Amino acid sequence: MDIRPIDPSKRPLVRDIQIASWRHAYTDVLPASFLDGDIEDVLGVHWTRDLGDNWIVTGAWEGDDLLGFAALDLTHDGGPYIDNLHVSPKAYRRGAGRAMMADMARRLVERGESSIWLTVVCTNKRAVSFYEAIGAKRGEIRIETMFGIQTEAFAMRWDDLQALAALGHPQP
Repeated sequence: MDIRPIDPSKRPLVRDIQIASWRHAYTDVLPASFLDGDIEDVLGVHWTRDLGDNWIVTGAWEGDDLLGFAALDLTHDGGPYIDNLHVSPKAYRRGAGRAMMADMARRLVERGESSIWLTVVCTNKRAVSFYEAIGAKRGEIRIETMFGIQTEAFAMRWDDLQALAALGHPQP
């Protein structure tokens, strides 16, 4: 598995992974009408926009097969923010999420940053458990808006980026 930046021309693959991930994880959060229809157009537009220089979008690749992606906003209120981390359901439990989080942490350490955070829908127990297993501290519940749909989400934060970065490179 290789973690590397995603060229804008490959963003349709990003859109497809996010759609599959949301259809898998958010059936109890987002309306079926959105997940079964509107999501394709909404995320199609979302992933064709110019993100600018303050974003890093990387993917976990096996050859030409994109297993997952992470999108980091470097200028978000509250510090560097993982806006998206999604793994294709076919690649669950293969280490892609852990490797992408470690890569983001390493990139931030190189920039002199000391923390990273994200939000995760409260009912997404699989993701909450994953983030806590790799060192996140669960914060307050916030109201998040996902393409016009409000939901409750936990803030998750890492204040030891060195430890998170080390997860991608096991020590002998």
